[in-house]
Amino acid sequence: MKTDKRKFHTLTDEEKQKTFEHAKKEREKSMKDSVTNGEFAKSNELFRQTCDKVSIKPTSRQASRFRNKHGKAYTAHFLQGK
Repeated sequence: MKTDKRKFHTLTDEEKQKTFEHAKKEREKSMKDSVTNGEFAKSNELFRQTCDKVSIKPTSRQASRFRNKHGKAYTAHFLQGK
């Protein structure tokens, strides 16, 4: 949806409704493509192997840290060599 430069409060009710519907569709689309940290922890083989290597449990918290480039698993795999 192409938006113009007008401020939101100057849009007509119909234009506002279209904007809300478009935003809702985009949110739903992005949610379908995303994987939760818990799902990532259970399914990502690289993450699981790295956790085993450094003797930590592959939990959703560790998955979050790994995906955000922090934590023992990330450091062990990417900074200390594979």
